[in-house]
Amino acid sequence: RTKLISQASGHVLEIGVGTGLNLDKYNLQQIKSLTLVDISGGMLQEAKKRVDNKSVRFVQADATSELVNLFGEDAFDTVVDSFSLCVMGNE
Repeated sequence: RTKLISQASGHVLEIGVGTGLNLDKYNLQQIKSLTLVDISGGMLQEAKKRVDNKSVRFVQADATSELVNLFGEDAFDTVVDSFSLCVMGNE
């Protein structure tokens, strides 16, 4: 996980950021923007505690249905999802 996340570059979206356990693995020199999405406002509040960079964007949204409506297609160069796939439904 550490090796893959450190390769994220450009405009980056992390789905299911949770409490932000991946945040220290990003190489911020390679990232133009970082958008962190979680369905839980409580999880986003915890993730915010791990970030001192004001340019990181936190978005509360359902990753199974809202992302294209929120961001459009082709908005990101890299998408990271290391935690949420195990809790999403099949629909």
